[in-house]
Amino acid sequence: MQPSACDSTNPTLNESPDWDMSPREPPVTPPPPARLERVVAAHVGREALLGGGNPKHWEKRCSIHRPCSLFKALRPCDAKLSALDSLPSSPIDRQGQVVALRGTLALTPVVTTAAGCEPKPHDPRQPCCNEVGTAAVIQCGDTAVVLDRLGCFGDESRLCCNTPAFGQAVVAVGKLVRFPPEWGGVEWQLDDPRLCLQAP
Repeated sequence: MQPSACDSTNPTLNESPDWDMSPREPPVTPPPPARLERVVAAHVGREALLGGGNPKHWEKRCSIHRPCSLFKALRPCDAKLSALDSLPSSPIDRQGQVVALRGTLALTPVVTTAAGCEPKPHDPRQPCCNEVGTAAVIQCGDTAVVLDRLGCFGDESRLCCNTPAFGQAVVAVGKLVRFPPEWGGVEWQLDDPRLCLQAP
């Protein structure tokens, strides 16, 4: 199925064997409002992460003591790629279709399981016993659209991100589906999203 767009030119992405679209552990997805307070990852070498600090302050089991997987840099979009700058007024008409959306790549606010962590006796280091995560979104106009299986996950010490969500302009191509209503706020998601970097 070809992506829908705002003109008669069907968007196509650069063919790239380097794109890694294999399933990854889905991050914890919070119920954010449609217009998000934007969160972006930190760019540290080839890692994209949230949190951090001095590893000596955290117990050895914490995420901060393990390296994050290296993210793959986004390729520039094809010059012929056309995309929507905002969802149509009746996005349900596009439900189930592959669409191309242009916007800002960012993250939802962090959510945690919020369990009480018991520190070890006589150990000044901070414990970590919670799953912590955030979902990647494309802010398309006034609407945040969740990008399926992309985001950051970890624990209180640090989150590793599987996409370079640094607040840059991108185009996301994927199947537009309704977001589970029980999450509220965000109404739409792109399944199997593929991203490219929008030219300035």
